[in-house]
This record gives sequence, structure tokens and C-alpha cells, in this order.
Amino acid sequence: MSEITFEEIHDRIAAGIPAANLAEAEAALDLLAPRYAKTPVMIALVIAEARNFRRNDKTFWSEAASRWSFPGDKTIYHYYAVGCLLIALREFRGSSESEKENRTIETQARRCYTTCLDLEFGKLAKLCTVMNDKRRGIVEVMNFLKLHYRKEWTNREFIRRVDELYGYGKEKSGNPDQLTFSFDIFDDVSPETVADVLERNPRPDEALQIVSNGALWCRSASRLLVEHADEFTDEALVEFERLSSELDEAKRRLDRVIAERRRAALALY
Repeated sequence: MSEITFEEIHDRIAAGIPAANLAEAEAALDLLAPRYAKTPVMIALVIAEARNFRRNDKTFWSEAASRWSFPGDKTIYHYYAVGCLLIALREFRGSSESEKENRTIETQARRCYTTCLDLEFGKLAKLCTVMNDKRRGIVEVMNFLKLHYRKEWTNREFIRRVDELYGYGKEKSGNPDQLTFSFDIFDDVSPETVADVLERNPRPDEALQIVSNGALWCRSASRLLVEHADEFTDEALVEFERLSSELDEAKRRLDRVIAERRRAALALY
């Protein structure tokens, strides 16, 4: 894999051929990452492939961000989300009892995959909001690309049209935009999902609710940790040790806020 050229990686991705193993995905990233300005879409796809090979490895994110020098704390998660979108299109399989219907929608998915390889990264990032909305999903992404998308749209026009169609923009009437996201409590909550929620600049009351919910889950989960301590692997305990350190820092910040508010309240009397 070390001898592979940029053109060969491009052709393999364009043909829809996934990385065969982790070593191949990492070797591709070694070549693509220095050219990220020209190859962000391909980097996104290979990041997602590499992550899939290390699905249960909690150290992947920090190692990847360091090894391939992604700018900013959240950039790698946005790349991963776009990569997941591309993989969902590339590997889409119909579920109809009709083989003809399955072939039709799978062909459409393949065309959408090819279209996405030529889209700007910002447009793909916007499509991720559609795919990750459980009311929509990857099929809605395909519908948008087939029925609405125009090649001549700028990033701003593309984002505006997605907002108009799927209710994320200011022009939507009726229910206000909700600061919510869905997840399965028995599965991993991805860092990029949490990052996307916090990037929406929640109102003070919404921020307080997020903090309250987080504290409630943490308090209850810590009890489960004690009850089932003998069942956790050594690897899991290493992760819990890291989380414990982060929670200690969060507690110190919270204690400072509480102390400052109490001092301010006392000064009023």
C-alpha cells in the first residue's frame, strides 16, 4: 500500500471500492492528509473507513487527530460525519421484496455517491444534517440530490435550499428549531453528535437543561459502575479513569461558578 499513488486512491474511491483493512486505510490517509485542501471529501471517506476498523478503540480520535494534523478540535468529527454519509450511499442496499425495486434504488444510491464525490465539503456537511435526522435518513438525501439539487448552486444557495426543504432554516414557520438529538443510551454517543449540538449556541435555559441532564446521567451511571465493577475489562477501566479526570475538572469549574454566584448574592445584602 505504501507504493500506491494519489491517482490510484482516487480511482479506487471513485469506483466504490472500500479499504481492505486498517493498514490500507491508514496508508491512504498518510498520502491524502497533506493534500487536504484538494482532497477533503476523499479524506472524509477514508477517515470513516479507518474508524470502522477501530470501532471499539477509544484512542482512535486522539491518535488520528495527532497523526494527520487536523486543524481545530472538532474538524476530524466533521470529516467522519461526511465519510459516514458517503459510505451509507456507497453501501446502500434496498429492503424491498422486489428485486427490481432494490436494483433501482441501489442504482440511484450509486449515482448519488458519485455526485457527492464532486461536491464541496460544506455541501456534504449540510447533507449530514438530513441523514442524521431520524425523521429523514439517507433515502431523503438521495431524494434531494435526485429531485432538487442543481450543479450551479453555490454553498450558500445549497444550504438555503436544504433549510427550506427540511426545516432547519429561519424561513420555517410553525414549530421552532429544537435543540434536541436522538441517541440510543445503550450505544456510543459519538463526539461529533455532541459537538454539533453545542455548536448551535444553546440559549441559557437550554444550556442549563443540558447540564442538568448530563449531571443526572452521570450520577446514575456512576452507581452502575460501582455495582458492576467486577465485570468491566481493564481497557474499560482505563477509559473510566480518563473520564473521571475530565469530570473532576468539570466539577471544579462548576464549583467556581457556584461560589462566584453565592459571593455575588451575599454582596447584595
